[in-house]
Amino acid sequence: FDLIEANLLGFLDDYASRRNVSSATIGGIRSSLSTSLGLMRRDLEGIGESIASRAFVAGLAQERPASGPRYSGVWDMERVIDFLSRSPGLPTDHVKASGRLALCLGMFIIGRPSDLARIVASSWQRTDHPQLWEFRIRNPKQHRRQSQSSNYEIVVRVPRIFALGDNCPVSLVEQYLDRTRHERRAECLFTYAGDPTKNLSDERVGNLIKESLREAGIDVQRYTAHSLKHAMVTTLRDHKVSWETVQRLARTRSDTLRGWYDHPGPADRRFSLELDAFLRAVEYRERNDFPAEYFAVLRLDAPNQ
Repeated sequence: FDLIEANLLGFLDDYASRRNVSSATIGGIRSSLSTSLGLMRRDLEGIGESIASRAFVAGLAQERPASGPRYSGVWDMERVIDFLSRSPGLPTDHVKASGRLALCLGMFIIGRPSDLARIVASSWQRTDHPQLWEFRIRNPKQHRRQSQSSNYEIVVRVPRIFALGDNCPVSLVEQYLDRTRHERRAECLFTYAGDPTKNLSDERVGNLIKESLREAGIDVQRYTAHSLKHAMVTTLRDHKVSWETVQRLARTRSDTLRGWYDHPGPADRRFSLELDAFLRAVEYRERNDFPAEYFAVLRLDAPNQ
């Protein structure tokens, strides 16, 4: 492992020097090589996430800071919500179902593919409230950079949003778990179709999100899976959610959000009923406490389902 890691770092260092590319490019290459090596040899899984590899990319980022935001604008969240409403529930194909669920959950938690890849399947459970569920994300990427602990977890609470019907995050997770219950062997929520014992990699989850965005009519030549975070931050701000709340929801420094992730839309922007309900659910997630008034406003005080 140590020898292969040394060769990997040597290759990345040589590539960065010869091509004079950004830290983001090197990070993408590192992720791709790490995934490929992990598929070839199980003992090499996560080699690109070692302390030395992360330190190398972090150092390169300081040496060659990005010149500006990756995107000059964002895709329309209404288009994605409309796409979901026209094809409710999960597709029968496992790969497409994984992509649809990853897209919906990614919007809800304003998460990176790496966050979604670390959702613990067995942690999904209903809370004391009849219309509220929760799950855990184990060792999310931004905390791995800041903490020595390998067992850090965050808890995400998810309300049933009846305005979204079968596309409610709760409904989608329940469908996905029910389909994979008998063959599931992996710890995390997303698994490979041909090998239910193996968790999907960060890169694979990102590719699934891109494919779902493509089906929704989004230009994936221009937007990567990471654009999801840009779109959610912008849409929440257009929805008049405060900077402080968006910062906590996105788990990102406020100055970074303002300069990189916010692409303001029209001041009089209107929202469909479905998108409005979705954004309210995301906003209340920040409190980790969904008050009774919230469910009443969104007509979620229905009988247990």
